[in-house]
Amino acid sequence: MNKGIILVVILLIIAYITNPTIEDFSDYISSETIGTSTSKTSDSSISGLGEMLVRELAEKLYRRDDYLVFSTYKGNMEIFSSSKDDIYLGIFKFFIKIQ
Repeated sequence: MNKGIILVVILLIIAYITNPTIEDFSDYISSETIGTSTSKTSDSSISGLGEMLVRELAEKLYRRDDYLVFSTYKGNMEIFSSSKDDIYLGIFKFFIKIQ
C-alpha cells in the first residue's frame, strides 16, 4: 500500500475519533463567553452559574450536523444580536467560526 493512502486513512480515523460532540461545543462556547467576562467578576459561584447557563443555552440554540469526521454547529442567534446565523466547524476537538 502506498504511504500516502495509509496516512490519509490514519488521519480519517483520528478525525472520526476526535469529532466533537454537542457537549464539547457547549463547553467551548461557555469557555469563550465566560472566559471573556471572568476578569470583570471575581465571584466564582456567579461565574459557575453563568457557565452552566451558557452551556444549556448553547445545547438548545445550536444544531449539530454530524459528518463523521467533522461536525458543523449552526445556531439562530437573531434573538440576541443582529447577526442571523453563527456557523462553527468542529474538527479534531477544535472549533472554527466560519460565519
